Amino acid sequence: MLSSISIAYSPKNKLYSTPSDNNRAIPDSPHELNSGLRQHGKDFEAICYTSQRIFGLLMDLTDDFSKLSYRKSSFHRVFRLLWIESEFPKLPPKPRTEKQLREFVHKLTTFKFLNNSHKAATILRKLFANDQLGFMHSVKYCNKLIDFFLDKNDEIMIKRIFRRMEKDNKKPNAMTFNLLGKHYLKDTNVVRERLAIWEAILLRMKALNVKTDLCTYYISLSLMPTEVPAKQELKQLMLSHGLHRAASQFQDIHIVDMLNRGCSLFEILDYYHRTDGKLDVNCMNSIIFKFLQTGNDFEGAWKFMIQEHKLRGINPKSSTMTIFMKHARKCKRVKTMIQILNSFAEFYRLKSSPALRVIMQSLLTDNNTLQDHWVPHILTFVYIRHFRTSINYFQRKDVLLKQLAHKFNVKLEDDLTYEKLNSMDRQIFDALDSMVIRDPKTDFNEYDENEWMEKITEDCRLAM
Repeated sequence: MLSSISIAYSPKNKLYSTPSDNNRAIPDSPHELNSGLRQHGKDFEAICYTSQRIFGLLMDLTDDFSKLSYRKSSFHRVFRLLWIESEFPKLPPKPRTEKQLREFVHKLTTFKFLNNSHKAATILRKLFANDQLGFMHSVKYCNKLIDFFLDKNDEIMIKRIFRRMEKDNKKPNAMTFNLLGKHYLKDTNVVRERLAIWEAILLRMKALNVKTDLCTYYISLSLMPTEVPAKQELKQLMLSHGLHRAASQFQDIHIVDMLNRGCSLFEILDYYHRTDGKLDVNCMNSIIFKFLQTGNDFEGAWKFMIQEHKLRGINPKSSTMTIFMKHARKCKRVKTMIQILNSFAEFYRLKSSPALRVIMQSLLTDNNTLQDHWVPHILTFVYIRHFRTSINYFQRKDVLLKQLAHKFNVKLEDDLTYEKLNSMDRQIFDALDSMVIRDPKTDFNEYDENEWMEKITEDCRLAM
């Protein structure tokens, strides 16, 4: 068995995948937007040919479409980013029940614990070596461990897991290969290579007579470029069997394909509102991106987000916040970036590490019109109000703080708090803290940021 799947975890065959995880931020240009694959001639022909073979393999590996059911836990493990936690879970005290250990292992393999990944790996190795813990050697938990140790590039442990499965005569399932694909399709952006390796993984599944699951279909769909005919065939097949309804990834992939083809905002919105499939935050993010791309419509994007939250219950995520922050940075709106940070914290109780990095990097590297003597007030506010309560605070922050100190001659102490500010700084902090997006039509208007800070300072002086 081990030799049958060795190609899937060989370091020579690492690839990347851009599956639609549920917390991704759409970049300045969505993946493959205006990619012009057709202009590459032979490359495009090879991509089409490989995609068609992948389609054929999916047919060979599927006996009954009704068995391709949606499993939330499987889709989460394949398509979503790891949840990051700062506090490491405690090992249940002895005597430990199997249920307690199962929950503990699930936490270690589902969440990413800052500065404790080595500790988690050590514990999992010891638990796996314990022959008394039968559940640790089940295919389900072997898959969890494969996912964890692939993320750490621990090939020795991966081989141990497969050898144990072979010894116990336990056959890998579709999820095993999906996880191998998830990790080894992520290190290159060469379309031909990622398709070729995914085809090789499917061939190994065929050799072992391992049938596909719904995740396998969605990985295949996400790997095929927009222009490839096989992708349209695969979409039609999934639609005809109702495989698009349970998983929101279908709608997300289709909307991104529409963006890639240059469809108008009206066309994309029409599909969004008419589809009978499930919609999620990624679908909403794509629409928000299109609003911002179309005529710089910050008002339309903001109102759309609020509408979808109220009507469909779609909660904005870190990726949503980052899209707005990147747009505000592009338009050189420091004030708007502060309003966005405050709005998401107040309305949705949401913090975003990428969004915080956007404003910090903007102050460090962008040619903003804001005069340097106003920056320490903004940095102090962002650091206390947002940075110290975010996951960034538990990561290495010394380099960023040194860069800020060097450029603006302001030292942000690790233990800086609101209570340690002087009276004037507190007034300015409170003024910045009160700023949220209330009228997206006017809040994104162009303005003089120095006059804005001057007015805040003057108002604070008068209030004292």
